[in-house]
Amino acid sequence: MADPTSIVSKKGDPVSLVSTEQGQATISAPSQTRTTHESEEVNIFSAAQRGDVQQIRELVESGRAKVTDRDDQNVTPLHWAAINAQLAACRYLLEQGAEVDALGGDLIATPMQWAARIQHTPPRDALIRSNAHFVPPSSERNTRIAIFSLPVLFFYVIFTTLSVLPWYTGMPLALAEFFGLHHIVTRVLLNHKNYTDSVMQSPYFSAIILGSLFWVGQVWLAHFVYNTPGYSIANLLYVIMWSFCAYNFFRAITLDPGTCSKPGSDAELKSVIEQLTSEGRLNGTTFCITCMARKPLRSKHCRVCDRCIAKFDQ
Repeated sequence: MADPTSIVSKKGDPVSLVSTEQGQATISAPSQTRTTHESEEVNIFSAAQRGDVQQIRELVESGRAKVTDRDDQNVTPLHWAAINAQLAACRYLLEQGAEVDALGGDLIATPMQWAARIQHTPPRDALIRSNAHFVPPSSERNTRIAIFSLPVLFFYVIFTTLSVLPWYTGMPLALAEFFGLHHIVTRVLLNHKNYTDSVMQSPYFSAIILGSLFWVGQVWLAHFVYNTPGYSIANLLYVIMWSFCAYNFFRAITLDPGTCSKPGSDAELKSVIEQLTSEGRLNGTTFCITCMARKPLRSKHCRVCDRCIAKFDQ
């Protein structure tokens, strides 16, 4: 039997895959492997992800890169080294003057927060020794609070507009008010360059749902509960359903879905591939060629943290 590990690259690059005679399954190579766009061109971000200290040193000493550089996602090399548990790379970057509390990515998080999310103790300890802070800076906390508060306020203005004006004037004005909300969140608070930049990693959509829940509950409490004394059972059912929705929403935005562990050695990786091949299940659904790891059915590779999320429901 041919060595199953020969079908994959140790660096996680797209490769030619086995035929049905060789592995009884195929894996379709993705069009993009990492958010840092790993390619033939070497850069400090891919080197930090791999923990290639020698490559990082060459890039820095030659002047081709700086430890404070940022990629197209506004992420520093220290972020990538921290989330991939590359302790040696973290130490070198910090020694060379990397900003320990740099904010980056769609979540506007620090390297310490990236390391803590994946529960990597060694990089976290190195960052702590460099006076890193786990608690988000006040500016980030204020940004999140503002994003969560704005939809509640704007929804009040929008609903008031629709209630006091005729529909043919109230509707355009309400749409303009909602555009004002979108402008403040995307261009001012998130500092995006245009209105179409992704907000999926920000609390914007969660804030809209929260604002909707708030006003649905407030309208029921202020107008319906006192005016429907003969509908106690209906009101009770409403409270139960509203509470159930609010509870599940809170759990959805606070629970950690977890990540899929990677093989600790080449022997373990070989064993995983051999098992999946013998079962005829070596494909993109059960094996991630970017993480080089087995993944459950509900898992999906995340472009932000460069890991397979254990329960990535969409």
